[in-house]
Amino acid sequence: MPDRVRCLVLGLVVLAVTAGCTSTTSAPETPPSPIASSVPPTEVTPPPVATPSPSSTSAASPTPSSPTPSSTAATSTTYANGLELSGEQLSYTELRWFWRDKAQAECKKKGISSPSSWCNDYYFEKTGQQGRAVLAPDAGIKILDEDGKLQKGTTVQVQQAIEDDYWPNFRVWLAGDRVVRLEQVFTP
Repeated sequence: MPDRVRCLVLGLVVLAVTAGCTSTTSAPETPPSPIASSVPPTEVTPPPVATPSPSSTSAASPTPSSPTPSSTAATSTTYANGLELSGEQLSYTELRWFWRDKAQAECKKKGISSPSSWCNDYYFEKTGQQGRAVLAPDAGIKILDEDGKLQKGTTVQVQQAIEDDYWPNFRVWLAGDRVVRLEQVFTP
């Protein structure tokens, strides 16, 4: 477990440096990552933009996922829903996403209260912006399995997830007009 914590801290440091130097738009807030190995499915957190070393990840872990195989590094990231995939063309509605304390503060500011995870663990709202980009053939894709854990996915599985609409929210990493990483977001 100490190696895992060390890798997590290293990943967060890289994230802090990367977010300050490479983002062309303001990146959505990344929630605190769990350091315990027994995180319940309702605590699944999206991975940071930085990529951890392969030894720090496992297929069933809700912690940061494996590096994107795309040769182009992401320059921006957004949360999205309303995805449509036509061939390689991905269109989506951009979301403004908040985690934990910021979610609670945003909901309080808007006069919204909820006893559930909505407004306590996360909150999002549509920005009114539509995004459109090419899903790179070598994009890193992660899809939630039936237990709410991220697993390596394919474009066929992305299409199925869009059609199922069970977990309709995704995090999209872009390099220009190309999606280089796409991950489904667990929301209870």
